[in-house]
Order: sequence, then C-alpha cells, then structure tokens
Amino acid sequence: MRTDPRRGGRGLLSWLLSTLLSAALLLLLLEAALRWLRVELPNPVQIQQSAGRGDDWRPFHMFEDWLLIPDPYLMWRPRPGRQTINALGYAGPEIERAKPAGTYRILTLGDSNTMGAVDHSWPAALRQALRPAPRPYRRVEVVNGGVYGYSSLQGLRRLREALELQPDLVVIAFGWNDVAEVAGAADKDYPLPHPLMLQLQRFLLGTHTVRWLLSLRPAAAPPTGFSLHPRVSLADYRSNLQRMVELARGAGAGAILSTRSHRIVYPAPNWRYRVKDYNAVTTQVAREHDVPLIDAQAMVIAMPELLADECHFTPSGDRVFAERLAAIVHEISRGGRGYQVLHWESRHRAAIGHKLVAGAGGGRRSLVRLLETQ
Repeated sequence: MRTDPRRGGRGLLSWLLSTLLSAALLLLLLEAALRWLRVELPNPVQIQQSAGRGDDWRPFHMFEDWLLIPDPYLMWRPRPGRQTINALGYAGPEIERAKPAGTYRILTLGDSNTMGAVDHSWPAALRQALRPAPRPYRRVEVVNGGVYGYSSLQGLRRLREALELQPDLVVIAFGWNDVAEVAGAADKDYPLPHPLMLQLQRFLLGTHTVRWLLSLRPAAAPPTGFSLHPRVSLADYRSNLQRMVELARGAGAGAILSTRSHRIVYPAPNWRYRVKDYNAVTTQVAREHDVPLIDAQAMVIAMPELLADECHFTPSGDRVFAERLAAIVHEISRGGRGYQVLHWESRHRAAIGHKLVAGAGGGRRSLVRLLETQ
C-alpha cells in the first residue's frame, strides 16, 4: 500500500507544531513558577576580583545585582520597578516618554555616583536645586540615567536610546569604571546582536526562565596568559565623550561634562592612579568642543568630606555638586553656551559660593578657596 506523501508531510508538520506548543507551555509554566516563588537567581559567572586579575565587576552587574538585568546592547540595565527604578528604567520618579509642554528636561548620564543610593543622589539634589524652574519653563525634570558600573561606552549607547525622551540638556560624568583593569575583553569587544535580534534577546533575558538556565552554566574558568588592560582605553574614552556631545547637540540639546571625583585609598601601583588622566581628557574635550565643565575632582580635593568612600558622594556632596551644576543650568536655559557659562561663573564667585556653602556643613573655607582658585 502506498502512502500519500502529502499526508506524511502534514503529519510531520503536525508533530512539529505539537512539540513546539508543548515546549512553549512547559516554559510558560516554568516562568510562572519562578515568578510565583520569587526566585532570586544565583550568579552564573565566576568573578575574578583578586589583585592579580584586575577589578572586573561586569559579570556581577550583569547577573547578580538584583537592581539590574543583562542586556545584549548595554551589557546590563536597570530593572524597571525595582526599588527606585521607574517603569522606563531610570532611577527616580515616574516620567512620561513624551516630554510634557513647558518642561525643561535634563538627562544625567554616569555610573554609580550618578545613579546614587536609595535615599540620595546628585540628580535628585539637582531636581530640588532647580525649583522654581528657570524661565520661561514651568517645570524642570531631571532624568537619572546613571547606572551602577557603567563606562563611557555604555553611556554613549544609553544616550542613543534616551534621546527619544527629548532632553534639553545632557550632563555627562564618567571616567571611573573606564579605567578599571580587567583581564577579559574590553567593553567595545563584547559582541553586539544584530539589530533585528536585539528586542528578541532583550525579551528573553527579561524572563526568569532564561536567566535561570544561564545560572546553570558552570563558572567561568580563570583566564590563562592574560594581560590587564582598562575597560575603555584613553583614546576610546575621548571618542566616546566627543560622540556623546555631538549626539546631544545633534538632537538640539546642550551638554555639560564633569570630571570624575575620587580619592586614592590603595597603594601604588594601582589603576586608580590613572583616573586623573581620564579627567584630563574630559577637560580637553570640554575645551575643544566649547562645553561647560564641572570639575568635581577639584571640588572633593578641596572638601574631601564630600566623599563617602573612594568614589561616591555623601548627601552633602550631592547637594554641593548639584548647586554648582544648577547655577550653570540656569545660564544655559537662558541661552548661555560653552565658555560663556564658565566666565559667568567666574564673575559671580561670591554668589555661587554663598549658595553652595548653605548645604555644605563645615566646609565653608575649603569651598570658598576652591571657587577663588578657578
């Protein structure tokens, strides 16, 4: 008896569809169970943190930090709805994707010092310092785009996506994680997905099931024959800053650069001693592109009590930095640009110094001395 080949083909197709539907149902049940049980997933990658292998915190941020989720484009990103992270994935209050009429929207980009703690950050302090809003705007909105562990390359990629928010001003503060020494791939060498696959990969990485399956992978073997190098080279750091300034201006927004505040608490030789080289590049890019510069490092050298540890502001540090920044924002909102803003700051040292000292505790002399040396 001969079998109709069409029936055989239909049978195979029916079997494939049945198998796929069964697998999809199984994954949906597994996803529902993991969410219902609120499973906290373990870290699937062994982190090499010993002094001999550098300071590579990237696997931790990708797979273990409960505030973050892996991302095929950004490497990791904030998890919406966790703690202070809003529905759009930014730290702080909820915002609308479309900028409301009469709103002056500021986007801040940076690392953990920008993202801040649960109860304080300099973007939150800036939001307070800009009340009332500079004329002719009715309100100021500060969008905190800082993310723990971010380098300037990640900041550049985040800016590309965040331009949909139509910021009027972008504040850029990197230069710490860029310098961190790693034994693995540099940030730019992490493979990027095809644009058509990006959203699919983001969806999959957002599921508990996929992250649980990733957690079952064996720990990464220690690299052999490695050499330590920064996550972002000095030349690439310069390029990333320049491209961020160009992107902001191309979208009709202003830009402000900041040096990276820090203090050295480890003996030499150590990669932290090279943060000053990245700060020097930040200053050069600001000068070459006529961009206002906030020298956060000079501020904490004059007032070391503004740092809680080697690289993060105290609440007072947030307020002092925000007050300095607010003075420049007011000038930019009136049409000031580039070095005109810095000249304006120089002509009004006393007024700015008075405003900053108001929230700075016992650091009056240090801060006034800092302003007088600018």
